[in-house]
Amino acid sequence: MNYYKKPVIIADSDIIVLFQLFGFETISSDNISLDEIINKIIQDIDAYAIIFISSAITLSDKQKKVLNQLNIPISQLPITKGSSSVDELKRLTEKAVGMSLDTLFTS
Repeated sequence: MNYYKKPVIIADSDIIVLFQLFGFETISSDNISLDEIINKIIQDIDAYAIIFISSAITLSDKQKKVLNQLNIPISQLPITKGSSSVDELKRLTEKAVGMSLDTLFTS
């Protein structure tokens, strides 16, 4: 059995659709608290290679400390709903897969 660790992205539901297309594990911040998300990551720690967090999400110092102790790379992505970075990701995705994916995005 081939086992590999996955990237995970924490963002609102409008952002995570794109990342799901590329095989990212995604956690929507719309209906779950950041503390619950962090606990989920801790429970599944062996499954993740890197944690991406949308720049729209603000972590407390305590949450940052807990995530930093996991010894997994963490990166804050400069992506927020309605920003030009989302449009750029849509354009790059369309170029990569050869078709428009606008129907998958809800703005």
